[in-house]
Amino acid sequence: MEQRKFSIKNPVMFGIIMKDPEFCIGLLERIFPGRKVRDLRFVYAADEEEEQLKQMEQLRKYFAQNKPETEKTIVVDIEAKSVRMDVLFEDDLAWYDIELQVENVNHPPKRSRYYHAVKAVDSLNAGQHYEKLKPGFVIFICCFDLFCMNEPVYSFQMYDSNLCLPLGDEQYTMFLNSTCTENVPKELESFYYYLRTGKVTAGDIWLERMDAAVEAASLRKEVRRKVTLYDEMQMMSSLLKEAEEHLEKQKQEIAAKQLELDAKMAQLENSQAQLESSQAQLENSQAQLESSQAQLENSQAQLEAMKRLNARLAELGRIDDIIKAASDEAYCSQLMKELNVK
Repeated sequence: MEQRKFSIKNPVMFGIIMKDPEFCIGLLERIFPGRKVRDLRFVYAADEEEEQLKQMEQLRKYFAQNKPETEKTIVVDIEAKSVRMDVLFEDDLAWYDIELQVENVNHPPKRSRYYHAVKAVDSLNAGQHYEKLKPGFVIFICCFDLFCMNEPVYSFQMYDSNLCLPLGDEQYTMFLNSTCTENVPKELESFYYYLRTGKVTAGDIWLERMDAAVEAASLRKEVRRKVTLYDEMQMMSSLLKEAEEHLEKQKQEIAAKQLELDAKMAQLENSQAQLESSQAQLENSQAQLESSQAQLENSQAQLEAMKRLNARLAELGRIDDIIKAASDEAYCSQLMKELNVK
């Protein structure tokens, strides 16, 4: 069975091909036309790639034994591989980090910030002055338009936004938009076309040799193992991300339902409090009514007693006592006791 040829857009293949100085130098000289590379030195640790493969294999075994659980944290580098190097152009010495970005994931601008920070720490020995820091370039070759402005190259550096004054920290970040077909620098036209279509522009010897290298690498057993393993990790990462997103969605739905339940419970408690308040008011009104009723009954009893007292005093002809008792409650009570009126 004929084995398929992998695309240069596969991050693993890109990393393998760009480790060949011929292709890496050629790409740098196309990104920076007019400049010639005098020397190039890759800065990978000798066992870095093998360690990444071991981590990937461990993750694959984990997925084979366990269903993805978003609660478990797995630390593994399955992101696009980058090519890091110290480069001596004829006019300066700087370090470069080149990465192929197939999809717009993991926030490339903040990734570039992290790369600059890590490389700056790595490249400055203890006790060295800061001016020893070499210029640094982080270059993302994107198979999408990150900023959606249809520009072939986006180039950034720190500067004062009011004065348009460069900071001069020699920290540069570039995003190459290979989807762009207009106003593309002539040095990058055929490379962009190759990324988009996989086809080599006739007469571009550098790209012809690169494409041949991709085809040859695709036949190597260890390369196919790396690419296949990387593809598996991407799929597992995608499944894990979907599981995390699903779990997060469920958490949000549960939180929304909990808020709704809490709101209903608060309404119920408020209604209960209002009911209890109304009940208390009703009981208070009832008590007031009963008190008023008792007062009324007492007043009626006092009135009946006064009528009986007045009738008795009238029988005795004591008119003056009737008049005085009407305005003097104590005297009235005294007369009631005296005449035994109840």
